[in-house]
Amino acid sequence: MKIKAVVHEAEEGGYWAEVPAIPGCATQGETMEELLANLREAIEGALAVDVEQPKPGGQERIVCMKSVSGRDFARTIEQRGWRLLGIAGSHHIYGKSGSIVRLSVPIHGNRPLRQGFCANWRNLLRFQTMNCDR
Repeated sequence: MKIKAVVHEAEEGGYWAEVPAIPGCATQGETMEELLANLREAIEGALAVDVEQPKPGGQERIVCMKSVSGRDFARTIEQRGWRLLGIAGSHHIYGKSGSIVRLSVPIHGNRPLRQGFCANWRNLLRFQTMNCDR
C-alpha cells in the first residue's frame, strides 16, 4: 500500500509532515531521516486503531502555545475528552467518541511541536482558538 505524505519545512528548523488520507496523522523531525522514521510510526499507529462513526457534538476549543511539547499537548487534549487509543513507537494515538479523527501526537522528549504542525491540527479539527504564535 502506498500512502502519500506532505512534507513541510518548519520555520524554526526541521520538518513536519501530514498524511491527507488519514485525518490527524502528522509528525515532525529534526532531519529528513528522523521525519521519515517518525512518519512510519505515526501511520502505523493511526491505522492500528478502530474508528467510530461521527456523532453531532459541540465546538472544540484548544490553545496551543508556541513552545508546547507533544507531552503537554497530549495532556491538554486529554482534558478535553480525547483518550489514548494506543502507542506506536514515540507516537501516542488519540481518539474522541463520535469523531473519525485520530490524532497522532509525537512525544519526542520535551521537544516543542512545530508551528505548522499546530496549525495543521487547528485547521483539521476546526478548533475555535489555537494560537501557535504566542
